[in-house]
Amino acid sequence: MSRNSESAELPSPRALPEPETPPEKHTIFNFNATNSSFVPGYSVLRVEQAQHMSHDDKTRLMNTVVDDMVTTVGLINEYHNNGILSDENIFQVSTMMQCIGHSNAKVQGRWEEEIDSLRRDRRQLRQDYRDLARQMDAMGQKYAGKVKALEGQVKSLKERLAWLEAGGPLRQSQSRLDGHVDRGCVSEEVVMVETCDEQERIGEDGADGEWKDEGI
Repeated sequence: MSRNSESAELPSPRALPEPETPPEKHTIFNFNATNSSFVPGYSVLRVEQAQHMSHDDKTRLMNTVVDDMVTTVGLINEYHNNGILSDENIFQVSTMMQCIGHSNAKVQGRWEEEIDSLRRDRRQLRQDYRDLARQMDAMGQKYAGKVKALEGQVKSLKERLAWLEAGGPLRQSQSRLDGHVDRGCVSEEVVMVETCDEQERIGEDGADGEWKDEGI
């Protein structure tokens, strides 16, 4: 097909909506759908096969469709910059790209809000972790003191147990008994000494009396 015949088959600019008029739904390909040059491309036909594909094949299909879209839009921009396509020619494409850009901006805004929320949660988690670490440190010091006190009590109990196992009470009783016996012996000796002293004193007094009587 020659360039002249292609030009003849292109729709008149009047058939396209004015730039100020937003496109109507499902009107992009309707104006010349009977002409094979203006029906949806092969990518659309491939997308229709997605219902019969596996998950991995669907992913690969979407990747190739995106490649087609990027290549097509890039070529449209190139032709538009070179003057081959006018603003009127690419009005539908421009509107579609604006819609995509608007949708992307909204999605990006939602993602940024989600990221900000995650960052706030992360900061809060860090603060909570620091607070918990301080509390755990304080509790550790507190219980370390209690453990030390318990260790002292256990040591004291072990010493007392060893003392009991070594016959501590019997020793103490024997020691007390020995003390009582010793004190009893000392008391008896003191009494005997005091008695002897008293007898000697009485004897001396008696001797003095006799001497005095004899002297009278």
